[in-house]
Amino acid sequence: MKSCVASSLRIRACQVVARLLAHGPAAFLVAGLTVMLIGPAAGLAAAASPAIAFADGTHVVGADIQPGTYRTRVGSDYCYWERLSGFGGTLDETIANDITVGPAVVTISASDVGFSSTNCGTWTDDLSAIISPWSPIPEGTFIVGTDILPGSYRTGTGLDGCYWQRLSGFGGTLGEIIANDFTDGSAIVTISPSDRGFSSSNCGTWTNVVAPPGSTYHALTPTRILDSRYGTGLSGAFSSHVARTFTVTGGIVPSNATAVTGNLTVTGQSSLGFLFVGPVAMNNPTSSTLNFPSGDDRANAVTVALGAGGTLSVTYAAPTLGQSAQVIFDVTGYFTPDASGATYHSLTPARLLDSRYGTGLSGAFSSHVARTFTVTGGIVPSNATAVTGNLTVTGQSSLGFLFVGPVAMNNPTSSTLNFPSGDDRANAVTVALGAGGTLSVTYAAPTLGQSAQVIFDVTGYFTPDASGASYFPLTPTRILDSRYGTGLAAAFSSHVARTFGTSGGTSGVPASATAITGNLTVTQQTSLGFLYLGPNATDSPTSSTLNFPKGDDRANAVTVAIGAGATLSVTYAAPTLGPTAHVILDVTGYFAP
Repeated sequence: MKSCVASSLRIRACQVVARLLAHGPAAFLVAGLTVMLIGPAAGLAAAASPAIAFADGTHVVGADIQPGTYRTRVGSDYCYWERLSGFGGTLDETIANDITVGPAVVTISASDVGFSSTNCGTWTDDLSAIISPWSPIPEGTFIVGTDILPGSYRTGTGLDGCYWQRLSGFGGTLGEIIANDFTDGSAIVTISPSDRGFSSSNCGTWTNVVAPPGSTYHALTPTRILDSRYGTGLSGAFSSHVARTFTVTGGIVPSNATAVTGNLTVTGQSSLGFLFVGPVAMNNPTSSTLNFPSGDDRANAVTVALGAGGTLSVTYAAPTLGQSAQVIFDVTGYFTPDASGATYHSLTPARLLDSRYGTGLSGAFSSHVARTFTVTGGIVPSNATAVTGNLTVTGQSSLGFLFVGPVAMNNPTSSTLNFPSGDDRANAVTVALGAGGTLSVTYAAPTLGQSAQVIFDVTGYFTPDASGASYFPLTPTRILDSRYGTGLAAAFSSHVARTFGTSGGTSGVPASATAITGNLTVTQQTSLGFLYLGPNATDSPTSSTLNFPKGDDRANAVTVAIGAGATLSVTYAAPTLGPTAHVILDVTGYFAP
C-alpha cells in the first residue's frame, strides 16, 4: 500500500482517511478544512411513510427510510454520505461515511439511527445493473456479479493518485475493505468472485485484461414476445418514466443468450416521447431507442444486450408524467457466447431491392400479397444464414406495415416497419434468410387494393462458421451528439459528409472492431431528407439509413461496417443545399474477429 501525500488536495486522497470514522472519532479533511455536517434535532417527526427512494438530506432510519442496501443510479462528483448513531452533530455519532465520485452504494443497518447525504442525488433500493458485465468500468462503486464480473482489470497510463478498493460490503467500514491501493501511472486489479463490490476514484476507465467471450448469432422467424395490449410479456399500458422489465429467455431464446435482435413498436401513445430498451431498468434513460409523436404507430429495430436473468427493460419517456403508451417487441434472433451460431461479415451498404426501378423485384407491392426476392449470389454468399440491412417504404397509398422474413406470409402476425400514408420511412433489420437465400416482404394495409414501393439495402451477413466476427454487447452509450459536441460539433449541412471516431473514451468499442450496432437519430432538421451512415465518406450517397420529414425527431437502428481508422461517416441529404440537421448515435455493441 503506497503512502498518502499530505499535500495532495484530492478530496478522496488515500481512502484510508476517506473511511475516516469507522474506527473512532476523527475529522474529515477537505483541503485542510475540518468539515462537520450537522443533523436535525432529535425528536423530529417522520417526513412520510418509509419509501424505496429518497433524496439528499438527513433521514430517520425506521421512520423516513428503512434499513437495507441502496444505490444512486446517476454519477455525482463528490457525493458524501454518513450513517449516524444520533443527531447531535458530533463526530462520535458518525458510524461510517464515504465520499465518492460516480454512482454510490450504501448498506444502512437496522441499528443505525439516521442517514445523511449531500450531493448524491436520489438513493433507491433498485440494485439492478448500471453497467453491463464486461463493459468498461468508470469511476464509482459497483456491485460484483451485477455491474461487473470477476476478473482482472487495468487502467490506462499516466494516472496521478488512482485509488481503488475491493469490498465485502457497503457499510462504509474499514473492516469491509478486502484490499486497496493508491497508485500513480497505471493500475491492475483482480476482482474475486467472492467480492461484493468494487470502488475507485481518479483512475479513469478500467477494462478487462482478458477479452470477454464473443457471441455468435442464431436467427429466428420473427416472434412476438411482448404486447402490452394483450398481456403478452407484460399487461397494461406503460406509464411515462416508469421502467418495466420482461423476460426474454426461457422459450425460443435460451437461457445462455447474451443479446437479442428484434423490433420495438409503440402504439396508442397519449403523448409524444421516446422508448428506451436495454439490459438495465432506468426511469430516466439518457439515450433513446424509438422517437415518436402522439397518434403515430412507429417501430425500430434493436440489437441489445440482455440483463440479469435474461430480461429486457423498457421505459416510455414523455415530457410530463401521467402519459401512457402500449409497447410491442418481436424477437428475430439471439446471440450466445460460444461458437454454436453464425459469425458476421460487414458490407458497405448496397441496394438489393428497389421495386420502383426493377431492382430485385419490379412494380409496386399489393396489400396482403407476399413477394420473394433473392439475396445471395452476389455480395452475399450462398452459405449466408441471415443478413442485416435497411427496409424502406415509399409511395404507399394507405397506412399499414411491412413484414420481412424468411417465409412468405400474406397475413403476417408481426410487423417490421409501421407507417402512415405519404411518409417515406425506414427500419433496420437483422433477419434469417429463407430457402435458396431469399427474403419475403408483405405490405399489409387495412384494405385490399392498396399499393406501396419497397426498398432494401443490405449492410452485412452471417455465415455458420468462424470466418466472420463475433458480437460483443454493450450498455447503450452515446458516441455522437452534434448538439453538444460529442463526437462532432455543430449541425450537419446538406450533402457534406462528416467523419467521427468510434473507439476510445467511454464507447467500449475497441480499435479492432469491424462493425457496430446502434441507434441513429435525427433532430432539428430544417428540411426533409435522409441520413446515410457508413464506413466511407460520401457527399451524395446512393442508399439511405434514416428517412424523415421536417420537424420530426426520428431514429433507426444500424448494424454498420466501421471504416479505416475506426471511423464512421454520416451524410445529411436534403433536396437542396443549405439545410441543416443534428445527428445522434448511441452504440449498443460491436463485432470483432
